[in-house]
Amino acid sequence: MKKILSVMLCAVMVLTMAASVLAVDSAKNAGTVAGTSETLTLDAKKDAAYAKGLKLVADSIKDGTKAPGSVTYYVTYTKDALWIFAEVKDSTLDVKNADEKKPSYKADSIEIMLDPTNEGKNEPDVTPWQMRIDSYNLVSARKGQKGASLYLRKAEGGNADFFEAKSVKVDGGFNAEYKIPMDGLKEGKKIGFNFCYNDWTADGKTNRTGTTLLNKSSTSWTAEYYDYMVLGKIAAQTTAATTKAPAQKPTSPATFDAGIILAVVAAAAGAGVVVSKKRK
Repeated sequence: MKKILSVMLCAVMVLTMAASVLAVDSAKNAGTVAGTSETLTLDAKKDAAYAKGLKLVADSIKDGTKAPGSVTYYVTYTKDALWIFAEVKDSTLDVKNADEKKPSYKADSIEIMLDPTNEGKNEPDVTPWQMRIDSYNLVSARKGQKGASLYLRKAEGGNADFFEAKSVKVDGGFNAEYKIPMDGLKEGKKIGFNFCYNDWTADGKTNRTGTTLLNKSSTSWTAEYYDYMVLGKIAAQTTAATTKAPAQKPTSPATFDAGIILAVVAAAAGAGVVVSKKRK
């Protein structure tokens, strides 16, 4: 009886693991993320390294219709952090959080969802990672759907401490940049993700169904349906061409001034003439 029970338990475990793997592997490979050795600055300005990274465009809502706002995402990585830059094109950035100490999706905001291991799990306080920043530069976060909510940065009296982000309003929208420290970032690593833009109208009536999504088949917390990105090689740091210093003149007698050499020769010749006369 114990043997039969053991076999059944093993079978259940194998099927569960297979289902999880199949769910994740059935997701779409969104592309390769080129890494960089350059030093990046978190300032909501697009560093040159992003141009060589993965570019993704989101311009429709969940039902596939055209969204009033659009977002272009750029992704790169360094040896210790994933970097994401978002360019938001939206003419109506009018919604502000009712309670600035508790930022939420009910404001124009970029919401980054990551499954760092690409295993499709949803565990409280573990995974997936939710990281949000709005057009007013307020952040909020959570790990796992039932995880403890994290509001604001520590520097602002909050406790959102597993990522950094900054947003800046620009003409026609706003820019948002993320620095997300992670372990095990190397070529070949897969990271599940779903990026979305919470686009709210001035009257506050636009809800989650109006969110500009990259992956229409996934919600924020259904990590098993996330698309995934694959990390590529980290490009070597670009170095400026070095200018060779002019060669210094050797200090050997062979390079003395010709005039000096002639003078020395002449003096020696004169001395020879004098000695010669004395001998005569």
